[in-house]
Amino acid sequence: MRNRRGLPLNHKWRKLQEAFDKTVEKGTVRVPLSGDDVLMQCSQFTQVPFGKVGTKRKWEETNSLYGWRKQSIFFQLPYWRKLKLRHNLNVMHIEKNISENILGTLMNIKDKTKDTIKARLDLVKMDIRQDLHPIVDEDKTEKNDGVLHTADVVWLAQHTTINEGGILQWVDDNRSKEVHAQLHQLVQDKDKEPEGDQPRPQTQEEMLIHVLGPKSGYTRGKGNGYGGSAKARLQEEQQQIMRKQQEQITHLQIKIQQQRQQKKPVVRKVWMPKAQ
Repeated sequence: MRNRRGLPLNHKWRKLQEAFDKTVEKGTVRVPLSGDDVLMQCSQFTQVPFGKVGTKRKWEETNSLYGWRKQSIFFQLPYWRKLKLRHNLNVMHIEKNISENILGTLMNIKDKTKDTIKARLDLVKMDIRQDLHPIVDEDKTEKNDGVLHTADVVWLAQHTTINEGGILQWVDDNRSKEVHAQLHQLVQDKDKEPEGDQPRPQTQEEMLIHVLGPKSGYTRGKGNGYGGSAKARLQEEQQQIMRKQQEQITHLQIKIQQQRQQKKPVVRKVWMPKAQ
């Protein structure tokens, strides 16, 4: 990597470790070699033969100090070593490819973005940027946005905001007092209920849903409304079924207890088809 070498020496990004590869960058960009430097380095080893030599040509290890294997044939031209740009690059295609990669990643364009699951898994192998490591679910692997992870926190963030004083408030200021009053009344009503009527106290998320209702709409990187993922929606449906069953069981227990107190047997109505 080491892409921070081109930054100024006093740049603050050079000291950022967790945001990059967990290192402090102290290096600088190397000065490009001139034509004379390349020619001097390439003249210190035996040139490899050009063309087809035998059926299979195998590279031999070179003893060159600079790592060169062969000298370009263009250095036979007398002016080649004096050129500042010895190998002309197609700037138009390079700009096009780089622009497409950057825009495709920033705009999250399908099949053009470089921010893919494979790229996130590479971060896991390199052990950097833990906040961007993918979330491995039972069914599939999803990208992690590094900010919010659970559907209830996402839903709460869509309804609230932090004011200048650092206090959490509802997005609609005009409705703020009404919402707080409803929540306060809901808590008081739940405290007054008998223990047998309510099998368990409501959570904060359930109270907010009761007052505001679940908000729909897709949030990038966080999911669709309160049910941010298929697993979360399935868990919510299962919890609702369990709540209904628990309420039915509690209601039947209360009814049986009342019947026992009155000493009246429970009469079951059985429907019998008429004989033809």
